[in-house]
Amino acid sequence: MKFSPLLLLVLVSGVNGQTCLGLKRKECPPSECEWIRGECVPLATTSTTTATTTTATTTTTTSATTTMMTTTTPATTTAATTAATTTTTTTPATTTAATTTTTTNSPPYRIDLDFTGVPQSDLPIFVEARQKWTQAITADLSDYSNTGGLSTSYTCDNGYPSVIDDLYICGRYIDIDGPGTILGSAGPIYLRSRSLLPITGRMEFDIPDIQRLRDRGTLDDVIIHEMGHILGVGTLWELLGLAGTDAQNCPYSGANANAAYQQASGCTTAVPLELDGGGGTRCGHFDEVCFGNEIMTGFLSGTTQPFSILTLSTMQDMGYIMDLSLAEPFTIDPSCTCTRRQLRGSGETSKVRHVRAVGRPELSLPARAQAVGYGQALLAQARAVGKTSPPPEGAMFVGDKVVSVLIEEDGNIFGVDVFADDF
Repeated sequence: MKFSPLLLLVLVSGVNGQTCLGLKRKECPPSECEWIRGECVPLATTSTTTATTTTATTTTTTSATTTMMTTTTPATTTAATTAATTTTTTTPATTTAATTTTTTNSPPYRIDLDFTGVPQSDLPIFVEARQKWTQAITADLSDYSNTGGLSTSYTCDNGYPSVIDDLYICGRYIDIDGPGTILGSAGPIYLRSRSLLPITGRMEFDIPDIQRLRDRGTLDDVIIHEMGHILGVGTLWELLGLAGTDAQNCPYSGANANAAYQQASGCTTAVPLELDGGGGTRCGHFDEVCFGNEIMTGFLSGTTQPFSILTLSTMQDMGYIMDLSLAEPFTIDPSCTCTRRQLRGSGETSKVRHVRAVGRPELSLPARAQAVGYGQALLAQARAVGKTSPPPEGAMFVGDKVVSVLIEEDGNIFGVDVFADDF
């Protein structure tokens, strides 16, 4: 069931109130309290059942990364890629609504959401996307003690709390480039230096495009997908040693996702990754030709996006403890055969790309270059932050290494993961 933002606030009541009330932001202890709309208040109570946690939220479906949403089916265009062009857009931090913050205490894995410029009517969509992930992750990570002061420059308008348990995501609606083209971006910012799993992340969406995403019914899918990238799906594969470089055709080496793929397909090869694009953009999604609408492919069709065993298993490979019983059914396209997939490990160009289903659009080279340019500008902006504010002990800064960019072309939505050359 879905709760209104007002009801979400009403539920936060009565638990050790004297401990929380009146405390400042950095004094608000996450073990007992949470920061909502400028106030330290008691944590909401939650009830749990077997394999699920009930909070004032619901579940939703997913999104994309080489993210493609198909409302029309124009002819396919090739998408190799150039990372050359510079961005023609900017990211002013202008917003239209008051700052709001919602959190969850869903045990055991917790994601705090801190938003600027996001209207109350959209908050449940973010909360539901969060619950999709927190229901599937069944083990806590070590809390991060923010005594060294994680930099919030350009990422989080309200600052980070003194203790982060387990992931803190800052989101905002800003003006980027007007209607269409660049729709937004997302990615991890700080990682735990030992496990290399995220401490903080960010997501931004273009104000003029939000209403169209709502009208199409794809905003929830986009948010789930981008939240997956913040958690590390695709964005941290190479850093964690799970995927090779694009020069090697991205061989995936994670045992759990490979086993899940082999069981589902009957093949003996590694799970196929997306090879479209070029240096700095490939290898960030499951192959959309093989897996179609699966939540972490680069294709968003506007239909059901399965939260499949592939996504849950790659999270296992990354170091999360997952509830695999929550996997949703998915299909493997008949055109993606075992023999064709095996070519991926041989150093040859993937032949799967040559049997793409007619009518499924691809991002054009000029549009891809624009997405890459925008992503590179964001990474450069973050790089300046990294130089002036070195990460404190126990943290690794990756805000300047990878970002997922959403772009629209001909009514279709794509996601392009942009990686720094030194990542």
